[in-house]
Amino acid sequence: MLRWRLILGAVFIAALVVLCWLDVRSDRPGQYLLPLSILLVVLASEEVLSLLAARDLRPLPSVVYGGSLAVLLASYTGVWYPESLGPLGWSAVAISLSLLAAFVGEMARYRQPGKSIIQVALALFGVLYVGGLFAFLLQLRVLGPTAERSDLGAFGIVPLASLLFVVKFSDTGAYTVGRLFGRHKMTPTLSPGKTWEGGLGGIAAACLGAWLSQAVLLPAAVDLSVLPRLAPAWGWLAYGLIVGVAGMLGDLAESLLKRDMGRKDSS
Repeated sequence: MLRWRLILGAVFIAALVVLCWLDVRSDRPGQYLLPLSILLVVLASEEVLSLLAARDLRPLPSVVYGGSLAVLLASYTGVWYPESLGPLGWSAVAISLSLLAAFVGEMARYRQPGKSIIQVALALFGVLYVGGLFAFLLQLRVLGPTAERSDLGAFGIVPLASLLFVVKFSDTGAYTVGRLFGRHKMTPTLSPGKTWEGGLGGIAAACLGAWLSQAVLLPAAVDLSVLPRLAPAWGWLAYGLIVGVAGMLGDLAESLLKRDMGRKDSS
């Protein structure tokens, strides 16, 4: 299991590097990321609906799928046409329309009291949890001084790729150290497999991934001679710590969802 985890992690990182390399050379930021984003949103929406169904909680699938995809595509609109409603303006519109669609859908299928408000809330939860977070993720692609400096057009790929890169490093480090040296349980009820030793290993690996992002990924994507000073030299350490901790909290949040729904595994 550990061997396959390491192999799959290396394959994931290699595939990510190729995809980002293609996207940097595309005419529009995110052009090569769009098909992958759509696939991941559909799969994640399916997983959310499957988790909720384990407790017989059934928001309208059309709202969760459609709303999540609408928020994602609206975010691309904000990236490609920022002069319209700003980077996240169209996503906010899509979220509002998703809420309206959830209400209309529950009106159409209303038969008896007791579930409608819950179904509306869960539909919007699915849209925000999947589509909303993907929309923020996409905005990393256009971070940086790209609007003012055309020679830095590739800068945005660095925050996006490094986030995924650091999180994957952290996940692999936590799993490896936890399996080899883990003794003290972090959250015995919520996630019995996680240990404090693994958590420390994950944060250390996240810091290593952050340093590699600054030392390797940034110079490969951007001409450093025209890059303004955006952060102190030790910024990679703070970045690794923040992303490593956030990644573990996100993993625990998913564990909370699956435990509350009575599911052993979740993708």
